[in-house]
Amino acid sequence: MEPKTITAEEFDQRFDAGEDILDYCDLDQIQRPGLVVESVQIELPHWILEALDREAQRLKIPKEDIIKAWVLERFDAA
Repeated sequence: MEPKTITAEEFDQRFDAGEDILDYCDLDQIQRPGLVVESVQIELPHWILEALDREAQRLKIPKEDIIKAWVLERFDAA
């Protein structure tokens, strides 16, 4: 279904008034800025991968999630 068309000003007014504005949004094209996922490839020594695997098993989460959490912690500490 095509979204209904209104001006940006009307959209803002309806949003500010607490109205449901989803009929005016193209949900097939919606994105959350800063949250688009991209892949990277890194090479790590075998012992690091083994340590990551052990930690992932201990926490019962994918090792990719551990890496993301540790990278974010590093940025937060900076």
